[in-house]
Amino acid sequence: MASASRVWQAAFGLLLAAALQASAFGASWFDDFNDGSVTDGTPLTWSQDPHGLFSGSYDASSGDYRLSMPTGATGQHVTWVDSVSFTDVYMRTQGIILPNELIPEQNAGNLAMLARLDPVTVSGYIFYFDQSGDLGVQVVVGGVANVDENVTLEFTALTEVVMEFSVVGNVLSASAWPVDGQKPATPQLVYTDETSALASGKSGVGYDDDEQGTTAVYRWVAAQDTPFIDDVGVDGDYDGDEDVDGADFLVWQSNLGSTTNLDADGSGNGVVDAADLGVWQTNFGAGAGGGISAVPEPAAATLAVLAGLALACRRKGTAIAARR
Repeated sequence: MASASRVWQAAFGLLLAAALQASAFGASWFDDFNDGSVTDGTPLTWSQDPHGLFSGSYDASSGDYRLSMPTGATGQHVTWVDSVSFTDVYMRTQGIILPNELIPEQNAGNLAMLARLDPVTVSGYIFYFDQSGDLGVQVVVGGVANVDENVTLEFTALTEVVMEFSVVGNVLSASAWPVDGQKPATPQLVYTDETSALASGKSGVGYDDDEQGTTAVYRWVAAQDTPFIDDVGVDGDYDGDEDVDGADFLVWQSNLGSTTNLDADGSGNGVVDAADLGVWQTNFGAGAGGGISAVPEPAAATLAVLAGLALACRRKGTAIAARR
């Protein structure tokens, strides 16, 4: 029979998990396509081809999401997650353009991420990165691109890249970097939309294969309404200011349950969870700031509740042990 202390440790673990999950907020989704399907709802269902205007192949059977056209054709692809609408949104994906297998010099195409998409009117924001290293944003209304702003980077979408696109208010920010590189300190492209009325909508990806036989391959896609957390410099430094303090707890708390590229705990699950809190606790006070700084009030309140749960469990466990 398990000892009373172990029973209450397990009970406390469940209470802790419930309390942490209850403090999470925000909308998010993540898909790595490892289930081989984009239509079975595991973990997501992806809608495709609004109004039959963007036909082609939308295939995840390989464990990646591959968008391509039949041999001898070119065109565009549009695919999105219908279950969540975002106002402000942060998106990331990893992808690559594969050239025509038979004619490798045919390699033109545009990887794309879609935000505030209205599939009914075919309107929204598009962030693209292509085989020439052009990184751009488009404002599309009624299927027509009214704005196209871009810059040219020193690498291209013919190599594995990570792309990030955020829409906050009317400010569009775009970044791309090689998968074995680092995210730029500031976005490479920022555009303020002062004319359209795109207030909210769906998020997804797309592909414009400018030459026959090319394929877009997406390894994973994530979208959420809070900024992504990057484990930079010091473990547990979730706000990137090179020290681990109460402000990092608040960043962790606001992203709890969301999908990011944070993997401070080594779990590889891509989800901000209690293990990442453990990393923060272990390294609290480390970094440039050093010392023990005050945890802001919301975090202090949460920790006080958890401490109370732990104390109650310990006391009750001791009482049970005394009666045995």
